[in-house]
Amino acid sequence: MGTRISARRRGKGLTQEALANILGVSNQAVSKWEGDICCPDIALLPLLADTLEMTLDELFGRESKAASAPVNDQVLPVAAELPWEDDDSIHAVLFQGHRLLQPKEGSLFRRDKYDEIRKSVELHFSGTAQDIYSDFSVVCTDSTISGSVRAGDGVTCTDVGGDVTAGDDVTCGNVGGNVQAGDSVHCTGDVQGNVRASDSVTCGDISGSVSAERVRCTKAGCEEQESFTFTKKGKSFSFPLR
Repeated sequence: MGTRISARRRGKGLTQEALANILGVSNQAVSKWEGDICCPDIALLPLLADTLEMTLDELFGRESKAASAPVNDQVLPVAAELPWEDDDSIHAVLFQGHRLLQPKEGSLFRRDKYDEIRKSVELHFSGTAQDIYSDFSVVCTDSTISGSVRAGDGVTCTDVGGDVTAGDDVTCGNVGGNVQAGDSVHCTGDVQGNVRASDSVTCGDISGSVSAERVRCTKAGCEEQESFTFTKKGKSFSFPLR
């Protein structure tokens, strides 16, 4: 529920403080909801749904029976006992027969074999999604992602409403949350949160902190700032932009 509240709040241009004032709660309460630390009081749910212009079904991440309709006159089969919520998120994973292949501690399925298979697959997605979770690389350059994108390998996308997390490079437009990459980050737009990268970071403007080997701020407005502060290996550094 927290991810849905956060994505819709950002989509409506509301800060956590603004939403808290409408609902008569503290900023910390909204932050805990969005972090899935706790849930809103049941008495607040109707007002919360109305404020975010969502139905209660959408708020809870379930599709109402009235909204459910067969695709091409065929009812899509639903797999049982999958380890994630049944919502509008896109999940790209590996199956062997009916077995979901995800390496765990003590599993007979070796991680090196899993990584070998995973790196040979790439998810290309076009359309609208709440979130995308993929064990593989994700390419969604013609898509609207209101929530977050998480990939086991690289991510190439346009604008993302939430966080972007990748095992390799991240190439994106505007990001409404944080960006974390196993290699480099290149954003043609702005990042509203923090950026973490093992190698370099090149972005338009970054609202939060930056942790990387090399940082470049490309937005013209950055040149008017005297310095840019970022974090590397747990220490903060400030350097002139001119």
